[in-house]
Order: sequence, then C-alpha cells, then structure tokens
Amino acid sequence: MDEQESNRPAPMAGNEGSPPLEELLAEMTAAEPERAFHGEGAGDPEERGGESEPYIRFRVDGVHFAVPLKHALEVGKLPGVTPLPNLPGWVSGISNIRGDVVSIVDLKAFFGRSPSAPPAGGSMILLQTHHLKVGFRVDRLDGIASLSEGEWTVSSNPFTKGDITPYLAGVAATGDSLLYLLDVKALLTSSRMNSFRKA
Repeated sequence: MDEQESNRPAPMAGNEGSPPLEELLAEMTAAEPERAFHGEGAGDPEERGGESEPYIRFRVDGVHFAVPLKHALEVGKLPGVTPLPNLPGWVSGISNIRGDVVSIVDLKAFFGRSPSAPPAGGSMILLQTHHLKVGFRVDRLDGIASLSEGEWTVSSNPFTKGDITPYLAGVAATGDSLLYLLDVKALLTSSRMNSFRKA
C-alpha cells in the first residue's frame, strides 16, 4: 500500500492566514533543527535497533502521518456523516459504524487548518484507546509501514511549539520524506478532543 513519493500530490492550500500543515511543520522544524534531527534517541540505526511495529500511513493537507495499527479498528472510505448543531467546527458529525454511533473528526480542521470540504468522499481511520473511540477524516490512506526505533529520526516528539505538538510521538525518516507519528492516546484523551462531549 506504500506509495511512490513521485506521485505525491501538491499540498492542499488553506485559507489566507491558515498555511497548509506542511508549511507549519517546516516552520517548526526550522525553529528547532537540532532537536528535530539530533535529539535524544537519535543515532546510528544499527546501534538502536528495536522490534518493528506496523503503522497506518495517511496524509492530511499534503503531510505524511502515521498511527500504530494496534489502535485502528477500521480504515476505509468515509461513511455517511450526520452533522449536529452546536459542535466545534472540526467535528464533522456522527456516523453509525457497525452498530456503534461514533464522532467523526476532521483531523485537518482539528490541527488548526481550514476545514475539509463538506463530509463527502475522503477516507476515515477509526481509532480507539481504552474506552474512547473516534473516527478521523483524512485526505488519503497510503498503506502500512513497519517501523522500528532504529528507523526513527528521533524516538520522541522533537518539537516544543505548535498546534500539532501535543499529539506527536515522534518523527520517522522514510525515503526522502518525513513521517509524523501521532500519539493516539494523547490525541483521544486530550481536553480539547473531549470538551464537546461535556456540552
């Protein structure tokens, strides 16, 4: 399922004042280059080694992300979504997935970028940690990648600033691109993600 980087689509443009994620992450990396590529845990892959773990690769706003396969309950085409009133703009609505009613979150909008088009088309990853289950709308599913710590550029989140920072577990160098690894537990249990549930 892995894609050739040469087929990589151009980053999706955001609204004025809302740069695409690729530009935002580039600014974060430029601000902390030493931490991003020489932080704790970096070093010779042969020295670091480690067992490999499968990750689901996907794209949001032209940026490559991945989540551990063990947290994914289902992936595929975005199902029918029923919008609900009085919810944050990054909550697309709810959907019935195999008998369970789950919230569908526009990951692009959650990261502070311009929202995706109305809920039609696109792909979805249904993630779960503990008792929390949320469907995330993404632009494109890129397949499965097996990663070990020896293949990671860093073993922990190298950034200290930015809207995406709290949800990053690390960064992996794959070919000529960077793969941003999301911390599913931090994402699903964040106060922001759960704020609308208390309304």
